[in-house]
Amino acid sequence: MFEFNEDAEEGFVVNCAEVVKSKESLAVTRLLAADLLAKPYLAVGDWLKSVSDSDLQTLVQGAEPDENDE
Repeated sequence: MFEFNEDAEEGFVVNCAEVVKSKESLAVTRLLAADLLAKPYLAVGDWLKSVSDSDLQTLVQGAEPDENDE
């Protein structure tokens, strides 16, 4: 899903097609990847406004470090 690309300024790129197919990714993450495939220049603010509160909560929970991970 994440690939190193020495030609990319950032070095790493996300393969959105792989994220969409991934069963391990959150549903909201797969939906974002699908949106990015359709519109590669999607504004983050516009996307965040379109996400439901429950999906935002899922993202927050997924972004928080696990207390057992030390």
